[in-house]
Amino acid sequence: MIDRRLAVTVLLAALVLDLISALAFFAMEFQRHQQQAASQLQQLLDTVEQTAAVAASLDNAEMGAEVMERLLRNDAVFQVRLDNGRNLHSQRNRPLHDTDALAMARQLRAPNGGGAIVGTLSLSSDFDYVFRQSLATTLLGAGNSTVLIGVTVLMALVIVRRSLLWPLLRVSDTLHAVAAGEQERLPLLSRHRDDELGRLVEDINRLLDRLQERSAAQHAMLSNALNHVEESVFVIDRDAGFHYVNDGACRALGYRREELMALTVFDIDPVFPREAWLDLWQQIRASRSVTFETRHRARDGRVYPVEIIADPFEFEGISYSLALGRDITARKQAESELERYRHHLEDLVAERTAELAGAKAVAE
Repeated sequence: MIDRRLAVTVLLAALVLDLISALAFFAMEFQRHQQQAASQLQQLLDTVEQTAAVAASLDNAEMGAEVMERLLRNDAVFQVRLDNGRNLHSQRNRPLHDTDALAMARQLRAPNGGGAIVGTLSLSSDFDYVFRQSLATTLLGAGNSTVLIGVTVLMALVIVRRSLLWPLLRVSDTLHAVAAGEQERLPLLSRHRDDELGRLVEDINRLLDRLQERSAAQHAMLSNALNHVEESVFVIDRDAGFHYVNDGACRALGYRREELMALTVFDIDPVFPREAWLDLWQQIRASRSVTFETRHRARDGRVYPVEIIADPFEFEGISYSLALGRDITARKQAESELERYRHHLEDLVAERTAELAGAKAVAE
C-alpha cells in the first residue's frame, strides 16, 4: 500500500507543477496581450493619422484635442501627446492613471503629399488594462489546469496504491522476451507480495527456469553435434571475426579454441585478399549459399586446400555467416593424378597414332 508520505509528496509536486504552469501561462498571456495592445495602438494611429497631421500642420489645438479625446475612448490607451514642434503641444491623460506599459509614436507628415514631417503623435497603453486581461485569462487556464492535474494525480494515486504498474510491466517485458526467444538471458522476477500477482510472478519464474534449462540443453546438444562433425565449422561476423569454432576446426588448424577464436579469416587464409572480403560478404548475404575453394594455413605453417560452403543467418538483429570448411587435399591429389594419367594416355595415343601413320607410309 502507498503510505501517507508518498501521497503528500505527490500532492505537493502536483501543486508546484500547477503553480509553475500558471506562472508560465501568465507570462505568455501577458506577452500576448502586450502584442495585441501594440497592434491596437498601431491601428488607432492609422485611423487618426491624417486628421492629426492636418491639426499639426495648421496648429489647430481644437482639432488636436478632438483627436486625443477620440483615442482616449479606447480602454488600452491612457495617455496621448500631440506635438508639432512649434505652437501645438498637447497632452491628455485618462483620470487616475499614471503608469504606462507600452509607448508608441508616429511621425506625422504633411497632408499635401510633400512628405515633410509636421509633428509627432504619441500613445501610451494602460498597464493595468493589459495586466487585468492577462490575469483573467490566466485564472481561467489555471483553473482548468488544476482540475486536470487533480484528476491525473488522483488516477496516479489509485494505480500506485494498487501496486500493479511496475510488476505488470516487468511481467509483460518478460513475456515479450520469451516470445522473442531471448529467455536464456532473462533474470528471474523479484517477488515481493503473496497475492495473485505474486503467484503469477512465481509461475513465470518457474517457466523461465524450464525454458532456460531447455535452451541450455539444446545449445549443449548442438555444440556436441558440431564438435563431432569432421569438417571445420566457423561462425563469422561482418568483420571476418570468429564467434564460434568447432573441434574439427581446432584439429585441422592446430589451435586451441580460445586461440582460434581470437583470430580472423585473414589469419588462417593466406590467399584471400582483405579488400575482397566485403564483396564476398555481400555475395553471401544475397545468396542462400555460396561455395568456393581457397587455402588454409595451420599453426605449423602447413597450407592445404579447402572447400568452403557459407550460408547467411541473423541472430538478435546481427548478421553472421555459418561456414563449413572441408579439407580437399585428397581430392586435389586424386584430381592431379587423374589429370596426369589423362595426359599420359593422350601421349600414348599420339605416339601410337604416329607409329601407325609411319607404318602406313612404309606400306604404301
